[in-house]
Amino acid sequence: MFTRVIIRCPKWKYAEKRTELIRKLRKGGWVVVAGGKHGKAVHLDKTYIITVPHGSNIDEWTAKAILKDAGLL
Repeated sequence: MFTRVIIRCPKWKYAEKRTELIRKLRKGGWVVVAGGKHGKAVHLDKTYIITVPHGSNIDEWTAKAILKDAGLL
């Protein structure tokens, strides 16, 4: 028969505050522009835009992905 598998997400070990993430982006030369549901980070030397979600805390995976896309990690 079928076996039921339950996958549990681990508790977040690290949640970065949005203000700290924006501070790191600004130090890297990014300009954060206010948007609707997400803020947008723009760099004059790069041709793409990074979206930054609104909210007080950003989980570990999202924060690392944003910094990796920005070239700061």
